[in-house]
Amino acid sequence: MLAIARIGYYVVGIGGLVLTAGFAKRLPWATWLWPWPDGPLSYLFVASILAAFAVGSLLVVLTQDWRGVSGGAIALLVGFGGMTVVLSQLGATPYAAGFGIIALTAAAMLHWSLRDKPRDGRAIPPIVRASFIVFTLALLAAGVALIAKMPHIFPWPLKPETSVMYGLMFVGLCLNYLYVALRGSWSDAKVSLLGFLAYDLVLIGPFIKLFPHVRPDHRLSLMLYTAVLVYSGALAIAYLAISPRWQLWAPAIGK
Repeated sequence: MLAIARIGYYVVGIGGLVLTAGFAKRLPWATWLWPWPDGPLSYLFVASILAAFAVGSLLVVLTQDWRGVSGGAIALLVGFGGMTVVLSQLGATPYAAGFGIIALTAAAMLHWSLRDKPRDGRAIPPIVRASFIVFTLALLAAGVALIAKMPHIFPWPLKPETSVMYGLMFVGLCLNYLYVALRGSWSDAKVSLLGFLAYDLVLIGPFIKLFPHVRPDHRLSLMLYTAVLVYSGALAIAYLAISPRWQLWAPAIGK
């Protein structure tokens, strides 16, 4: 079972990075996997989400710290479960089936990962925990607004259907950060931090380039979104790369 899981996480990680590149470059074989044609920035956002889950999966399999999957599994279960329902209602049956398989796989991952003890059971640093609570609230507010199809939540106009899909993913991600903040250990937190860093790296360059061209009614959104990217990226680098105690390559410490 362990060998199968290891292979599965490698497939998710490497496959996710391939898809990240495909969506970022808007290659037809990748964008075909999205239920409808969309704009360049919308595909880039999909790429950023894929990058986050891909690097998190690779970190888990490299460290064999299976408990670290839990938060991401919650996000996938809720986000893709909700998107499956939406796609079913829209009559996009093949896509609903595909997204549903992802949700069911996430449920299995969650069940399996919660049976394991974290390899690094240290409590999450207070600054990281507080930041995760803020991320939770921000993602929940943005997710609800997106599901309600409110305009100007993103730095560019979204199709109504895309807005709902993104909103559901944001709700799933907010539950990830809530779980890690309230019940998780450093094993969980470092996966979420690394995933957020990958998400940041995909988006930060294009967002900075967008400032001279952004529509006036989307400028505030772009400013706020960019501030979140900068802060979360700095937080991840400070802990995962700079801090001798918390950096990724530091030895795992049990409770």
